[in-house]
Amino acid sequence: MLLIILVLVILFSFIGFILFRAFSIKPLPSIAVSPERAVDLQRAIRNLSHSLQIQTISSQEQEGNAESLLAFLSFLAAAYPRVHTHLSREVFGGYSLLYKWEGTNTALKPILLMSHLDVVPVDASTSSQWRYPPFSGAFAEGYIWGRGALDVKSGIIFIMEAIEQLVADGFKPQRSIYIALGHDEESGGTTGNAQIAQALLARGVRLEYTLDEGGFLLDAGEFSGIERPVAMVGIAEKGYLTLSLSVVGQDGHSSCPTEESSIGVLARAITRLERQKFPLRLTVPSRAMFLALAPYLPFGQRLAAANLAFFFRLGKRRLTKSPRLAAMLRTTMAPTMLRGSAKENVLPKLAQAVINLRLLGGETREGVIGRVRKIIDDERVRIEEIGFSSEPSSLSDINSASFALISKTIREVFPAVVVAPFLVVVATDSRYYQQISENTYRFLPFVVNEDMLAGIHGINERISAENIVKGVTFFLRLLRASSV
Repeated sequence: MLLIILVLVILFSFIGFILFRAFSIKPLPSIAVSPERAVDLQRAIRNLSHSLQIQTISSQEQEGNAESLLAFLSFLAAAYPRVHTHLSREVFGGYSLLYKWEGTNTALKPILLMSHLDVVPVDASTSSQWRYPPFSGAFAEGYIWGRGALDVKSGIIFIMEAIEQLVADGFKPQRSIYIALGHDEESGGTTGNAQIAQALLARGVRLEYTLDEGGFLLDAGEFSGIERPVAMVGIAEKGYLTLSLSVVGQDGHSSCPTEESSIGVLARAITRLERQKFPLRLTVPSRAMFLALAPYLPFGQRLAAANLAFFFRLGKRRLTKSPRLAAMLRTTMAPTMLRGSAKENVLPKLAQAVINLRLLGGETREGVIGRVRKIIDDERVRIEEIGFSSEPSSLSDINSASFALISKTIREVFPAVVVAPFLVVVATDSRYYQQISENTYRFLPFVVNEDMLAGIHGINERISAENIVKGVTFFLRLLRASSV
């Protein structure tokens, strides 16, 4: 009997504890907002449209894109004369730009705002599927259409429009403001922001915070269970690694195949990798995200989010149903390129595959390669690291004054929004500034739904006119507030 009582006491204590945690996490109070000066929407639309027409397509050999990149630099100078009169400008790597708006108080650490000029190519086979041509910059149906509208020429326009307006208003920042615009972010950023970051390091610059792309606002209802917009602010990003898998076999005529082909060996290796995924694991950014979202979730989900230590194992299956959530909780592996024979009736001597991996915090490139080798477990498969790579980023502080300022500005511009820190699963150029930045955050102020998200690196990329107003307003407020 005593044992039963003891078990019941423990059980009710546990239930009481998890209920207390669920109900003790409260939503943030609403925030009073002062009116903002009207944004010059027509100018912003015109400039974003023009920027999308300049085909700054990313490539490993930037010489082939030099004319477009130089045209973009000329466009910026012509479109924003006040910026180019009141801010200094340096060029790195031939095309990347570093602006500095000198502050009146040198005792304050400067801030850095980031974006990039380059865009990914448009697959020729999908061009006809665009509602408006991908480099038209068309303004139609309330949207500006084109490659780079979301990723991420809109970020450049938001920042430039805000500064152009602030200069016209006679605003003088106390804190110095840097703006870094890379030209090769989509191909690794090694000759753009990497060089800018090294130059600032050599000059002894220390930053209060850095703000780059990586997060955005999910429209109301897009985040399961939450009927409000959710602003996802990145506080860390995954590492990046690309591996080449190659197998040398017997070539010859396909009419007389060998018992085992190079393609067959390679295919088994890829299958093993897809079947033996990296384990799911909670990291600090994911815990912080779930806790921030908990007060706004339905009761069952709220209970689980507020008590992750108890419910994570039970909820793994449900979490993995969302590819986006699963990517935040494990190191991912994705086969992206294959190469074999050049003709259908020829057995290839060499079969190759490219595997792209995104590393969860706590992993290392060396450790991940070792795990890949162990899973494949076949000496015939040669594994080599290729191209650009990076370790997982450092973690930025969600309790800092900088994060609080960014969060407050988001809530001023977007009513009823939920602000949540999260792990960015893609790579950004902000990683190059970790040595000089107190904290690095990844967020751009536009609202997207699932359909719009599919346009990033995909078809029908676009941004709404309403988002342009909100984006410029966000940077107007943030720059004013960051100045003190």
